Amino acid sequence: MSMFSNFSKKKFNKLIRNPKLFFLDLLFKRLYFLPNRFYVAKSVAGKNKFSIISAAYNVEKYLDDYFKSITKQTLDSKNIEIIIIDDGSTDKTPDIVKQWQKKYPLNIQYVRKENGGQASARNKGIQYARHEWVTYIDPDDFLRPNYFEEIDKAITNAKEDIALVSSNTIFYNERNKSFVNSHPLRYRFEKGNWIVNPFKNRKAIQFSASTAFFRKEDILKFNIEFNSSVKPNFEDGKFVCDYLLNSSCKNIMFLPKAVYYYRKRKDESSTLDSVWRQEAKYTSLPKLGYLSVLEEYRSALGYVPLFIQWTVLYDFTWYLKYLINRDERVNFLSKNDKALFIRQYQSIFTYIGKKEILDFNLAGCWFFHKVGMLSLFKCSEPQQQIIYVEELEQDKQLVKLRYFCKSEMLERFEVDGVPISPAYQKIISHKLLNEVFIHEKIVWLPVGGGEELQIFLDDQISRISFNGEQVVKLLFSYVRDTFGARTYIVHHSLSAVILKRIAKLSYFSSKYHDSWLFLDRDTQADDNAEHLYRYVSKNEKQINAYFILRRKSHDWGRLKNEGFKLIAFGSLHHKVALLNCQHLISSHADNYVVNYLNRRLYGDALKYKLTFLQHGLSVHDMSRWFNTKKFDCVVSSSPQEYQALIGDGGQYQLTQKEVVLSGFPRHDKLLEYGSKGDKTIVVMPTWREYLVGRTKGKSNSRVVKDDFMDSTYAKSWRSFLVSAQLRELIEKHKYRVIFFPHANIQPYLREFDIPKNIEVLSHSEIGIQELFKISTVLITDYSSVAYEMALMRKPVLYYQFDYDEFYSGSHVCKKGFFDYVDDGFGAVSYDEETLVNELSLVLDNNGVPTKKYYDRMVKLLPLVDGNNCSRTFEAIRSVAS
Repeated sequence: MSMFSNFSKKKFNKLIRNPKLFFLDLLFKRLYFLPNRFYVAKSVAGKNKFSIISAAYNVEKYLDDYFKSITKQTLDSKNIEIIIIDDGSTDKTPDIVKQWQKKYPLNIQYVRKENGGQASARNKGIQYARHEWVTYIDPDDFLRPNYFEEIDKAITNAKEDIALVSSNTIFYNERNKSFVNSHPLRYRFEKGNWIVNPFKNRKAIQFSASTAFFRKEDILKFNIEFNSSVKPNFEDGKFVCDYLLNSSCKNIMFLPKAVYYYRKRKDESSTLDSVWRQEAKYTSLPKLGYLSVLEEYRSALGYVPLFIQWTVLYDFTWYLKYLINRDERVNFLSKNDKALFIRQYQSIFTYIGKKEILDFNLAGCWFFHKVGMLSLFKCSEPQQQIIYVEELEQDKQLVKLRYFCKSEMLERFEVDGVPISPAYQKIISHKLLNEVFIHEKIVWLPVGGGEELQIFLDDQISRISFNGEQVVKLLFSYVRDTFGARTYIVHHSLSAVILKRIAKLSYFSSKYHDSWLFLDRDTQADDNAEHLYRYVSKNEKQINAYFILRRKSHDWGRLKNEGFKLIAFGSLHHKVALLNCQHLISSHADNYVVNYLNRRLYGDALKYKLTFLQHGLSVHDMSRWFNTKKFDCVVSSSPQEYQALIGDGGQYQLTQKEVVLSGFPRHDKLLEYGSKGDKTIVVMPTWREYLVGRTKGKSNSRVVKDDFMDSTYAKSWRSFLVSAQLRELIEKHKYRVIFFPHANIQPYLREFDIPKNIEVLSHSEIGIQELFKISTVLITDYSSVAYEMALMRKPVLYYQFDYDEFYSGSHVCKKGFFDYVDDGFGAVSYDEETLVNELSLVLDNNGVPTKKYYDRMVKLLPLVDGNNCSRTFEAIRSVAS
């Protein structure tokens, strides 16, 4: 048995990547989850005393960990008291607290009150505090055993008066029981104990009251309270800001060895996880929290200290990262709510200086965010622009540039002093709650054999950012050398070194030299790649073409009998072919396809051009997904789709350089079947990312989820299929019904328990084109298969019972250029009764689309000349020329 048989690969990688954190995790897990009798703790007499005020509401699952971590402290228990304010819990919280109170009657106070929220509970707790230092530990979190000892020692030894003590936050992920030191403000603890006056250092910001210690005297003297209206998450931050404004001294002490473990709950109900789904985060919080703090400091001091400006900028940066181009995440907000959010931040930014915005560098804020903040909230721009060098195409001598701007700028690109024009360009409009946050300009510049680049925007010279440096004159020799020398190798891999050497052996290098590799899914073919391969092998015999597929696929035997040159997916031949080929061409672009050989290990050897044939039309906005890929060629099949991908104003980073309007290769064959069906209704819903399990390794296969049939999706489709109304319709019109859901749903087919009058088929039982051939009517939800039917001019019905949920951001796409009501090929139904009625109308019309829907089909899909394969081949060939 291997020495690693009980040691997961994930843990091993963690050990290699960060040995210190690995062993700390191991220690802490043993410390907190071993029985009490195995724990030996010392008791240190302290010189300071501490009151813990914890607001508790239905935290029965976490209280034992909380109390254990406090009662096991190395500081003498006489120095610590616990005040539990029960905010009207309805679970066993009171019983558990009282059990612990019996064990430690001198240390634990229990007070119960009616439910009023965390703020009211914490405010009530201060009247019971007997000690000089107060902290507000959350009862679902826990502490390192020497937590209070480190706090006591630091306060005692401090040579300056301290207003607030801040402890070091480590995240505890409940799901996998791991400890992660990833707090964005961890820089405060990187240089040991740090005593700093935040009014003199803008980076000394503190948000959490749970990880802070306050002087009780100052809290009472200045009547500092938690504001219950400030929610869901700046309640602590507001309290800290109010405290620092009024405290008798101003110094904060940051202590790295006093470790506080913040629990990220398995059900994602922790505050950090849940706040984004609460309306108050966008409507009341900006005014009652951030704007209020800014106004109070301005009123009291006559100015807003830099650390307060940075406090507000820090939180706002998280808003930006969550909301930019993700309007679907807050579909629970009304238009008025979104407009209110923007107006409130326009008021907030009147207190924040332009210089502070440009200097701010926390929370991953970079120039993109800064230019956007200046643009939308200050109606301003940076004094000097930055142009980023993104890519270099050596073979075509094209360099990709991008920059961010408030509005269109006058451009002048000079290579060796000579003005040149972009070969390709586009403008991306990044949105924040329906408002343009910032524009991004992408330019592909032909540089030929030039040596020096200068860029002028609005007649002002711009800085050029490349390889971590900024210059006003960029030498292309440096760019070429840097890109040429770049390696993706992050970790040494013996297997990668060996495989690259094997790929260079004459047998493999000659067999797969400049080959074209075609691939649909790893588990099945019958898509664009299969059809294009067939065309190439028949009409372009000079191309060394291969088709990749799992040997166990139901399509393997069929393609082998047809004479396809097959390579088994995952085999040695698959790997060495990737290291020798000229093109990788696929209808799918999942990671197991485009990154089967990890580019961090093989990047210097993977030289192929990547063509994405697409599986379906991109009528939804898939830019978030597309922008994570690097495609050399993308095939589109509709003029509207093509324009959506390359046009200005959207979020796609694609240009005319990458996208071609050639039509899908599989459509050539589909057109041969005509528009007549076999009196067959095909029900083909698509999948939902939030309903299916995660992918299993380098494959399209997914883990099967036990609760799938409890979903609205499964219940709604099954209800329709078993309905008496559907049975009556098909008996009346003598139609057959085939249920054929998306491949990711097919593992659940048996669980649907469909009646015998409905045929249930999968990809292993019928080819997808054969299915379209026999079909007369299609019923789907949002699936791209509707466009196959539209191409054949056959009627479509849409059943969208979960419209709001589908576009909530949980799935991989959001609304695009295509509107189902205004552009769709049939009626849209949101309930079962309407769907049945619409189906009755279609059948009464003999399965023929009405003129309105027929015209829409022709408009969206005009490429019906049967030359899609030819156009696609020429586009791919031109990529490498």
